Parts: sequence; structure tokens; C-alpha cells
Amino acid sequence: MRKKSGNEVPRFRCRCLSETKKLWGTRILFIAFAFSLLLTISYGCGASERTYRIRTGGETVSMTLKEIRSGYRSGRLTKRTPIFYRKRWIPLEEWPELGRGISGENGAETQVNIPPVLVLNADSPGAEVVLENFVVKGRTTIFDFYSRYCGPCVQIAPYLEKFATQNRDYVVRKIDINRRGYTGIDWNSPVARQHSLESIPHFVIFGPDGRKRWEGAEAYERVLGWLEQEIEPGK
Repeated sequence: MRKKSGNEVPRFRCRCLSETKKLWGTRILFIAFAFSLLLTISYGCGASERTYRIRTGGETVSMTLKEIRSGYRSGRLTKRTPIFYRKRWIPLEEWPELGRGISGENGAETQVNIPPVLVLNADSPGAEVVLENFVVKGRTTIFDFYSRYCGPCVQIAPYLEKFATQNRDYVVRKIDINRRGYTGIDWNSPVARQHSLESIPHFVIFGPDGRKRWEGAEAYERVLGWLEQEIEPGK
């Protein structure tokens, strides 16, 4: 056996240190990968609980994706409702998540917790409203264009709201034609021009199948007939 020279031990020792460094390097990479995987899984599990800032009813609130979808189905949130997304405020209609999971089976709206009466443009009175976006399939949807400066609108409102509350087959979706700060009936508001309004209250009625049935004078007479049948005067 050849006698080891004095400089062979350091070479052997250096090889051990080198192997040790490689081993620790491998372990560090494995730990980093495992930690990254854990973060990914944790984020995925909590993604449904992420909240978004929404401006509604004159204030900013935090809502989950599920709450936003529910609010949109019910009409409490509209396509014009502002949402804070990627460091800026955008209308809900531009939010990528809006179209995912909004409709129920076969495009029908979910029938759970649908309010009988709702003002569609409460966040932006006078703004345009696409009626087809707020039709509640499976129920008769009555769209009521009104102004607080319209006497007949104010008079019929409580009867119409009571009618919808007592009859689950009907819902009322009210549309305020007056822009903020405007005194008198705002015939030149965007929503009034959009629907070519010449008189109010103006009704548009969609059937349970989601198709428009009556509008204008014919719809007005239809609503009066329902109210006379269901609600006794003075109650």
C-alpha cells in the first residue's frame, strides 16, 4: 500500500466538502419547490374568498366573487357598477369574471333570494339600462320608468310594490329617469332618450319566458288591471 502524501488528505477533504455543498444545494432547491407548491395550493384554496372593492349605494364595500355574482343576478349590481380591478376603477361590464357563472342552467337566472322590487340604476340614476339584462326568467318582469317629480308615478308606486311583494310570479324593476341634481322630469336623460320616453309612468312587461309582451299604453292598462284585481283601494 502506497503511503499517502501530505497533500492527499486535503484533496479528499475538499471532495467531501464539495459533495456536501451539492447535497445541501439539492435540499435547498427541493425545499424551495415544496414551499412554492404549498403557496400555490393555499392560494387556490382561498381564491374563492378573495374580496373586491365595489361602489354601490353611494359607498365602497368589499364583496367576494360569489356575492358579486349574486348581486348581479338579483339586479342590485348592474353592468355600470364600478369595481376596483388592476389598480383602477372599471364598470362591472368590463370585469373579466362577470360572464363566468352568472347564469344558471340553460341561461335561466337563479330564483333564490330575488327581491320583488328593485331600482336598477340606483347607483347612477338617469343612466342607460338594457332591460334584457335584468329580466327574471320564470316570472313576469315589470319594468317601471319613473321620476320623483311625476305625480302618477308616486301615486302608483306603493300599490305596484305591494302587488309584487304579494305575488311571487311577478317582479318589479324600477328605473329612475332623473339624473342627480336635475329638477323636474328629466326627459333628456340618457335612459329617457334610450327608450324614447314621451310619458311616464312607462311600463315594459316581459313574460316568464323572457320575451317582451307589452309596452307603453298597453302595458299600462295591463298593470292597472292587475292592481285592481289584487289590491283593494285603501289597503
